[in-house]
Amino acid sequence: MLSARILKDDPIIMLITVIVITYVVVISLGLIYALAKGLVLTSELFYAFILPNSILSCGKSLLEIVNYDIGLHVILVGYEVIIKGYLWELITSIFMHANMIHLLVNVIALAIVNYIVSATLNIRYSDIIKVFMLSGFLGNVATALLTPMVASVGASGALFGLLSYGAIREYRETNSYTLMVLLLIIFVISSLPIIGYPNILAHTVGLIVGVILGFMS
Repeated sequence: MLSARILKDDPIIMLITVIVITYVVVISLGLIYALAKGLVLTSELFYAFILPNSILSCGKSLLEIVNYDIGLHVILVGYEVIIKGYLWELITSIFMHANMIHLLVNVIALAIVNYIVSATLNIRYSDIIKVFMLSGFLGNVATALLTPMVASVGASGALFGLLSYGAIREYRETNSYTLMVLLLIIFVISSLPIIGYPNILAHTVGLIVGVILGFMS
């Protein structure tokens, strides 16, 4: 009962839960399939779970096996959306992550955003979900249209939407630039290829969407 109440009353905790469950379920399905088909060695199971975007001894990554061998198509690949009509990738890729490090970074970032926003601003729960989903979705639309051959996963674009939305709301309500400064720092750091190759386009579009929604609220 308590857990259900927390999920209902805290949209960011709910989003974090969905993100973690998505990773665990999708990667577990991939491992079961890969093991049954002889595509992964028993010694590679833990490695593949932690880093599913890394190449296995079969010459494929677990994400490739999930996306193409199983055919789940949870990763955003622009040409698949445009030519094959896999429109769900615009949503599923928001909740899927390249590896455990990528997942943890975004989960921690969401938790920090949740703490800052809930401590300083009075934002409706429905608005948080709306900003998160719209920022992530439009960031993915831009990615699909402008970089159709690039594969992309992660909630970063949606995160930047939430953070920029909060920054604008904070400025309008308290005349403070705290979140704006934090937003700038995070944007610069996240644009560096520290963990893989960041989707700067999705980050930028998500940020812009958050700013627009912040001024419209």
